[in-house]
Amino acid sequence: MLGIFYFTTGFVVVGHRGDPINAPEETFQSDDIAFSQGANYVELDLHRSADGVLVISHDRDLQRITGQSVIVSSQPFAQLQTLHQANGEPMHSLDELFAHYQNNPNARFLLETKKNRRWQS
Repeated sequence: MLGIFYFTTGFVVVGHRGDPINAPEETFQSDDIAFSQGANYVELDLHRSADGVLVISHDRDLQRITGQSVIVSSQPFAQLQTLHQANGEPMHSLDELFAHYQNNPNARFLLETKKNRRWQS
C-alpha cells in the first residue's frame, strides 16, 4: 500500500544542497551522493562573482565552508576557485556543474539565485 501511495502522489525528492550530511554541501561529491540515494533533484544556491560568474554557494561569505572570510561578489571567479571545501573541492561555477553532469540526463537541479542587498543613501 505504501508503494502505491509513493508512486501515485507525485512527491519529488530534493537533496537540499546535495547531501550535506555525508559530504560538504554544494560540492560535486554531495550532489553525487544525493542522486545515488534517490534524489530526483538537487537544490543549489548561486551568487555572482565580481566578474559575473555564477558561483555555487549558499553563503555570500565563504567563511563557513572554506574557512576564509571572502565575499563572493567582491572577488573574480579565478580567485574564488583557489578556496577549497573540507573535501578538497574548489568552489564551482554553474558552468562547471553543467559540464560535470552533461552525460547524466537524470541529474536535475533547482537553482536559487541570491542577490546582495545594496543600501542606497
